[in-house]
Amino acid sequence: MSSANSRRAIRSSSRSICAPRLGRVSSYAPPPGGGADTYAGLGLPSTLRALVERRLHDLSDASRALVDAAAVLGREFELEFAAALADLDRPRLIAALTELRARQVADAASGDRWRFAHETLREVAYGVLAAPRRRALHGAAARALAARAGDAAAADLDAQVAHHFDAAGEPQRGAPYHGSAGERALADGAPDAARDQLEAALRAAPPHTPARQRARWWRLIAEAASGSDLATAIAATGTALRTLGESVPTGTAGWVAQLGVQCLRYWHPAAGRDRAGASEAAQASNRAATSFYYQFALLPGVVSSLRCVTLADAAGEPGRRANW
Repeated sequence: MSSANSRRAIRSSSRSICAPRLGRVSSYAPPPGGGADTYAGLGLPSTLRALVERRLHDLSDASRALVDAAAVLGREFELEFAAALADLDRPRLIAALTELRARQVADAASGDRWRFAHETLREVAYGVLAAPRRRALHGAAARALAARAGDAAAADLDAQVAHHFDAAGEPQRGAPYHGSAGERALADGAPDAARDQLEAALRAAPPHTPARQRARWWRLIAEAASGSDLATAIAATGTALRTLGESVPTGTAGWVAQLGVQCLRYWHPAAGRDRAGASEAAQASNRAATSFYYQFALLPGVVSSLRCVTLADAAGEPGRRANW
């Protein structure tokens, strides 16, 4: 038999073997009324999310309440705090912990802290929470943590309080905590985190936020940016100064005119200036001057230095003259 004839024989025999089997597969029909809904009704989870949802759905009410509260706190959580949010007394809490450990949903981490067995469990538990319930838990967490945040030993809670107020739909209440968290991050040498928190504070700040507070946040953004982004630092100090009613030039002619204004202030100080506002403006001018000098922009730097001196005088802080 030629090689061509051999290949035709093999193909023919393959079709005769496979055809009946393929026929049985192609002729298969789903059960009456079948389709995707029928298979879903069999209760076999088709995704990891569905599997986790079923695992959580089967929990007792006490266990589910604890899981809901813990889910808003993070993968690792303080047990007593979560229990308080879930409103569980000691017997129900013990029963819930026993079940969560047995079901491998959560287990003890260290000290009085517990931990979800996997981040997916927490994510799904959080995701299936009804929006009103989720906001209520975040709000309760924010208020409870805010009571601790005033304590110096718990000062690092500011960022958490801000986060929970944001998630509770109360961003204006979180604004001062974003600001405090930003100041703390800056002091700790984390400028990027500081900028994130301070910018969040400015976005969330209610209309009645004092101008001096807004200006302070802008000045701190300038400090956070000064090591890597002088343009942003200069823009932020300019916004801080304008917020406090100071004029900020945009060109050479404007800076020359502002030099005259500051010389006049130096020799004839204005009376009745708000001292706290003048102090904040002096600090913003100080930061602006430093940034201008780093850019070799001498005229704006000199004018900003002189403005710092005149504002320090108005604030009753003549000691700042020593810096210039």
